Amino acid sequence: MENRAGVLKKCQKDGKLLYTDQACPEGFTVAAVNGAPVNILPSTEPKTERKQAPAQGLGALTDAFDVAGKDRLKEKMLDATVNP
Repeated sequence: MENRAGVLKKCQKDGKLLYTDQACPEGFTVAAVNGAPVNILPSTEPKTERKQAPAQGLGALTDAFDVAGKDRLKEKMLDATVNP
């Protein structure tokens, strides 16, 4: 098989497998893609990191889990274990 751009092919090297319609990188063995159907998707831009919003409502979360008294958390857990 020819190693030219525009033809779907698989490129193999040292257990690595790359499907592309571009020329295989140097050192890769070129093989035809067999099997059907083959779905080709357009390239996408990498996702950028999302900026986290400042923590809000944390008080409500600690209240929901009853961990408001962090200094007594260990005591509360022991008490819940001993006195179910």
